[in-house]
Amino acid sequence: MRTWRKLSRLAAVGTVAACLAVSGASAAVAGQSAAALTCGGNVFLDGLRALEITENGHDEVYINTSTGVRVWPATADYVSIAVNQRVEVDKCVAPNAVLYLWEEDTLDVDDYLGAVAIDGDRTKDYFFAGGPGLYRIGAVA
Repeated sequence: MRTWRKLSRLAAVGTVAACLAVSGASAAVAGQSAAALTCGGNVFLDGLRALEITENGHDEVYINTSTGVRVWPATADYVSIAVNQRVEVDKCVAPNAVLYLWEEDTLDVDDYLGAVAIDGDRTKDYFFAGGPGLYRIGAVA
């Protein structure tokens, strides 16, 4: 009986995948749409890519709001990122939120890497370009 259920589920998954392929929809687009839906009326922050970094090797970055509330990462002080590396953010923010990217310095004041104002009505890439580095973050509305 269990084998029959597993085969039925496998057939259903195959049918859905085939429909997506025929309709021209990609799994990535379907995944982004699902991620955006989990945020309700908010905006889903997808991934952060380091296009230029400020230090040799890696930057230690984090994102917060104008009030200093940490948006990302949730379980660490920062995320270490190398040039051309992409890291998942996977956070929901309110439309029109202003986000600030910082590079943590142990001995000095943290380096400001730029700010972005998130549009709530469209999916696009935003660039943190106000400091010495250059970072791109994807947002799904």
